[in-house]
Amino acid sequence: GIPDSLSSKLAAIEGALVFGDRFDARVAAALLVDAAAAADAIVDERSAHGVPIPCSLEAAMALVAQADIARLADGPGAQTFLRALRGVQRCLDDVTVRRGPLLKQLMKPYAPPLLLALDRLECKPRAVVSLVHDSFINVSPERLSSEFTMTVLPVRDWESDFVRGYHDIHCAYSIRELIARRAPLDRGGLFVDVGANIGGCALWGAHFMKSLEVVAVEPLRAATEALNGTIRDNGLADRVTVLRACVRQEGSAASLRRVLPSDLASWSILQPKWELERTQGSTTSGAESGDTEVVQCRRLDEILHRRIAVMRIHTSGTEDSALASAAGLARRGLLGAVALQFPSLEQARFLWRFGLSVELAGRRIPHGDEAAFEQARLDP
Repeated sequence: GIPDSLSSKLAAIEGALVFGDRFDARVAAALLVDAAAAADAIVDERSAHGVPIPCSLEAAMALVAQADIARLADGPGAQTFLRALRGVQRCLDDVTVRRGPLLKQLMKPYAPPLLLALDRLECKPRAVVSLVHDSFINVSPERLSSEFTMTVLPVRDWESDFVRGYHDIHCAYSIRELIARRAPLDRGGLFVDVGANIGGCALWGAHFMKSLEVVAVEPLRAATEALNGTIRDNGLADRVTVLRACVRQEGSAASLRRVLPSDLASWSILQPKWELERTQGSTTSGAESGDTEVVQCRRLDEILHRRIAVMRIHTSGTEDSALASAAGLARRGLLGAVALQFPSLEQARFLWRFGLSVELAGRRIPHGDEAAFEQARLDP
């Protein structure tokens, strides 16, 4: 029984929830008006402070969206945010009095995902990270402070939630071990993190060795802004460089456009989703038009020209193309160790072609033995 106009605006708000971006203030305001009209309600500024009475769950969604806009724009301690929260409470009190227990209503089919919307309001933009129990950091003679503040995304995000929940950097043990083993032996070499997100492994490398220079490559605008914030706050600008780009073999002939996740029923709703596009003419890296996020791609051998001690490539399925873009570096003998998220035979062939050895799940694969590689990949 929800009018089409209200339904479309509610869908826009829900899309912003899973998209992980800011709500659109105009959509939230329009949803609030439509929700009030759908409930045959009036807005009494004197008695209800802009809250539609009688209220509805749809109106509550709009009020939460408006609160989130205030939180992101003005901060969680701002009066605009606190007033918006009081408006949400008034609305939910009215819904409870008129319709019964709130949780029972939220469990009904097609009920607005109000709990998910409220959950966003708790997402703090900074978290204290502690590396005091990190065995590699503790034995490093060049380590930085074991505790520092990290900027994260102020919304639900896989990497940010890990940092907020565990107060640790999200960087796999195997990557930490590889940096700890190889970087001290390759003085002057870079640590390059392709698909750095908010910088877990990049920041770990910078804290492990004061002399280690780090390059973090990431397409997501919000993630690069967060990582740059961490770098500024911790005085790492002289050693950590952030490049906003996607990395592919085609280089600037391709770009990525951010889209809504297609599967809303899995953890992937917390991850950005991109579509590959062929670039027409010249495109500025990181160009946006309205609410669209478009990032131009680059080749690694076009943006890097120094020895790489360790390179991590974590691009969620496009590792083959990203690695192929480093052919120029490998040809010049500038690649040390490379760690890839999803191992493939194409990657092994690339590494063998340039004289590098291949390990999979801790097992050294004989040079050129494709059958042994596939056996190790299928039975790690």
